[in-house]
Amino acid sequence: MKIMTKIEDAYLKSVAILLFLAGAAKLISASQKLAVLTMPDPLIGFLSVRQIDNIVGVLEVVLAGYIFTPRKVLFQLGLVAWLSVLFIIYRIGLTLVGFRGMCPCLGNASSWLKTSDASINNIAKIMLAYFFVGSVCLIGNQMALLFGKTSTKSV
Repeated sequence: MKIMTKIEDAYLKSVAILLFLAGAAKLISASQKLAVLTMPDPLIGFLSVRQIDNIVGVLEVVLAGYIFTPRKVLFQLGLVAWLSVLFIIYRIGLTLVGFRGMCPCLGNASSWLKTSDASINNIAKIMLAYFFVGSVCLIGNQMALLFGKTSTKSV
């Protein structure tokens, strides 16, 4: 197995595990009876925080399962990049509407992990950066291989 294939495989498996954990956290959070979950989402106001947690939680778990099945690596990386861009757009949208609270990115995991909301928010940001940068870099490598641009000739 080539080194890049091993790197891609390890990256995709780690992403799948993180997506599964994040999705499970959202689904567990959405099942709890908390008043905050009935409030409108700060960006997508026609849906409640609970509905967003359920939709995104299911999406993350399904994507994690898809990544664990043998598929075309480029397509799997593309899905990770696509989801990352959606999350980035969501975070930018929160900023643009002046939302100052915590992103509900991992549900209310801070309460059952016994950590601060700020720590959970930082974990979510690190995961998002890992998903985006990793997928884009590996897509770039795949595209270079696909189009034969990996020549090692000196200019």
